[in-house]
Amino acid sequence: MPFMADESVWGALLGACKAHNLSKVGKLAAKKALALKPNMVETCVMLSNIYAAEGKWGEAERMRKLMKRAKTHEDYLIAYTC
Repeated sequence: MPFMADESVWGALLGACKAHNLSKVGKLAAKKALALKPNMVETCVMLSNIYAAEGKWGEAERMRKLMKRAKTHEDYLIAYTC
């Protein structure tokens, strides 16, 4: 790629991962997007939806709880994906 990927590129990849049920790549895309812009709630919602679609309800719930906590502490989101 002739340019550095920004959060919109990683977000697009995350959306494609959701459409094709690719949780491993989706988690990587979410980690990269959150590293660039840690307060992107949309990224967390997408990752939670990927987990839910695969039946990983514990992971989906964990992501949702982290989003609620992250309203005041953005570092929770980064710590989860690392």
